[in-house]
Amino acid sequence: MDMTSNAINLQLVDFFPFLRPLYRVIPDKFSAFKRRLKEIQHIEEKLFFGLLDNAKVKIQEGKVCPSRSFSLVALH
Repeated sequence: MDMTSNAINLQLVDFFPFLRPLYRVIPDKFSAFKRRLKEIQHIEEKLFFGLLDNAKVKIQEGKVCPSRSFSLVALH
């Protein structure tokens, strides 16, 4: 099973907000999907901060390329 498909388990909490406190109280060791969602969160954070660090390095080196969407907006 694809790891990101486990995020579907949170939809129940999104549709029924009164379940959120219960979800927050359940310990990770009793909830397999909550552990998998934490793994997904860790992967996403690693990706985001990796991209952010790469952008910071490029800015410091002066190798910044203008955004295509920005250049299209600037033309109009």
